[in-house]
This record gives sequence, structure tokens and C-alpha cells, in this order.
Amino acid sequence: MENNKCLSKKIIFVLSLLPGLFFWGVYQIIFANTKYAFSLFSAKESIAHIISSYSSTFLGFLLTIASILFSLSPNYNRKRYEKLGYLSLYKFMLILTAIYLALSFILSILLLSNSAFSCLILKILLALVMNSLALILIDFFILFNLSVRKGGEEN
Repeated sequence: MENNKCLSKKIIFVLSLLPGLFFWGVYQIIFANTKYAFSLFSAKESIAHIISSYSSTFLGFLLTIASILFSLSPNYNRKRYEKLGYLSLYKFMLILTAIYLALSFILSILLLSNSAFSCLILKILLALVMNSLALILIDFFILFNLSVRKGGEEN
């Protein structure tokens, strides 16, 4: 059972990287050899402010999700998630989302510096934002399913 959880966590981690890699590829194909890539890079300060706001706001939402999850009285869905071991995987996804958001916040601050790696930081930052956005949507969906009560279940 423990090996299955470890394997599941590795699978979740690898799958969480796919949205960022996909959009990095799209960026490379569409914008890498055009003037739009340079205009995106020239607006790096605005992008850094937007992404740092996004990261800090959604980190707050993520903490709210975690507090709601743990304050919910154990209903049918939550008991089932715990019994099957999915609740620990969900907690892992919440932690992974928090790490992505924290990294994107740190990189957005680093983007404001005049580093020689600003172009690379911008690309990594955009990939991290897409990864965190995908995980946030999944986290909200799971939380919604956990909070819904089975028909006829009492409070």
C-alpha cells in the first residue's frame, strides 16, 4: 500500500509538470522567432507584478481550501477518500500547488532584477504559473467533491 502511494505521488508530480511543458512548447513554436516574444520580454516588470499578485492571492486561497478541508465534518466522501488513501494524495497535491505558487512568487521577484538569466526566468515562470493553475483547478474540483454530501446524509 505504501509503495502505491509513493508511485501515485510520483505520477501526480510528473503529470503536474505537463501543462507548463505544453505551454512552453507552444511559446517556443509560436513566439520564439517573432516580435511578440520580445514584446513579452520588454513587459517583464508588468508580468512580474501580475504573477507575484497571482501567486500570493492563490496561496491564500490554497490555505483557505486546506482549512475548509480540515474543518469539514467527516462525511461519506471524506471517509471514503481517507479509507482508500486518496486524502493523503490530495494533501500532497495541495503541498505541491503551494510549492509551485511559492516558486513562481520568488521567480517573479527575481525577474525584476537585471539578471542575465531574465529570459530563462520568464519562461520558467510562465511554465510554473500554468502548472499551478492546473493544480488549483484540480484542487478546487476535489474539494467540491469532498464537501458534497451524499443524498440523505444528515449534517
